[in-house]
Amino acid sequence: FKNNNASFNPSANNSQKISVHRDYAEELTARVKQSTSPEEIEKALAQLSSEMSESATLFFRYNRRLQNLTLGTVAGAIQIQNSALFQAYIRKDIEEQVEGFATEGKIASLNNYGPVSKMMIAHLNVAHFEAWAVTSEPDVSGTPKLVGVLVILNAGFRSAQSRPVLSRMLKESGNYLYAHTNKVMNRTRSIRPGTPNTNFEPNSTIV
Repeated sequence: FKNNNASFNPSANNSQKISVHRDYAEELTARVKQSTSPEEIEKALAQLSSEMSESATLFFRYNRRLQNLTLGTVAGAIQIQNSALFQAYIRKDIEEQVEGFATEGKIASLNNYGPVSKMMIAHLNVAHFEAWAVTSEPDVSGTPKLVGVLVILNAGFRSAQSRPVLSRMLKESGNYLYAHTNKVMNRTRSIRPGTPNTNFEPNSTIV
């Protein structure tokens, strides 16, 4: 595990650059509050992040017992012929490091984690992408829990510009996904609009 101490600090001013007419984080909050299943939450996150970043996106569910990522849903200009091929094993120490980042208010990047990068190259021939851990927050799950990974295929200026808003979306999705899966809906909360307090770790290499 390598930490280059290059964290990203989202700001309210940056988030306004995405769209003066649309608040993607608020749209996500409204949709997840009405959701009746984890699949609806995954779909909302993938669709809205795809529109915001102008990129195809993939959401991978994390099975804690099997320590395995499996493809849950996709959005944008992409077609998956055999979703069963899209799986990646997450070592226990990686799970713990990702959740450790979340404890510090950071979002870990897994785009350089071997099984994830190999999967993307082998099945989509994509080497440059973003893969952000989706975790719950302590007030929902006691301690942060990894629930999935969101992949943004077209990593670039637009996806980087989207990060302040994306941080709120990942938090909200992580909380509701954990709550739905573990039947603790009374412990979910909505993230207030404003300056996100999450730091991205875009240059952290997990190997």
